[in-house]
Amino acid sequence: QSEWQKYRVVAPRVGFRAVPDYERRVQGAHAVRNDILYGYEQYSGWVRVQSNNLWLPLTENNRPCLEAVFVRRELSTDIDREEGAEEGRGGIVAVETFGADHEDDLDDDDYEL
Repeated sequence: QSEWQKYRVVAPRVGFRAVPDYERRVQGAHAVRNDILYGYEQYSGWVRVQSNNLWLPLTENNRPCLEAVFVRRELSTDIDREEGAEEGRGGIVAVETFGADHEDDLDDDDYEL
C-alpha cells in the first residue's frame, strides 16, 4: 500500500465510486469543491479515499476532479509569523500549498462528475 496523500477537490461535485470505474457511482455519496481528503493513487488516475474506502477519479471528461496538496516546511526567524514562538528563536512553519492552479481551466458553469 502507498502512503496516504492529501487531496483537494477542484470539481464542483464528484461522485464516489465503489470500484475504480466511471460507471459505478455510489448513490448519494459525493465530494464537493474544496473538500480535503486523504487517499492514494492505487490505480492510474484513481484515488482510494481513506475515510470511506471508496474511489474518486483524478480527472473525468478531461476536467480535473482532484489535485494533490503539498505541505512545504520552512525555517522561520520572524517571530511575528509564528504564534507562541519564544523571542529570538526561529521555528518551523508549515505552509499548505496546492498543486497546479486549475481555477482558470474551469468554466463558470457548475458541472457534476
